Amino acid sequence: MKYFKVDEDKFIEYNEETKQAQVYSKSDLQKQLAFNQAQLTQLGSPSTDKDLLAWAKENYPYKGETQSRELITKQITDLISKLEGMK
Repeated sequence: MKYFKVDEDKFIEYNEETKQAQVYSKSDLQKQLAFNQAQLTQLGSPSTDKDLLAWAKENYPYKGETQSRELITKQITDLISKLEGMK
């Protein structure tokens, strides 16, 4: 990309590969940059894999192995409780 100054605020961007040109306002680009940077700071920190996994476990139904593990664990707890009550 090559930039040609038209005046203090206007520039022409020329793409040598596509032979296309576009006019940009430097002040408009600076405003857009400031706006995007402000939005980025408001998003907060990115989620870690651990956070995403915890969120998914809370918000999606369990399936397959996880559901089986929870059912079997509950059954074991119930069986141990009954056996202890029979002593």
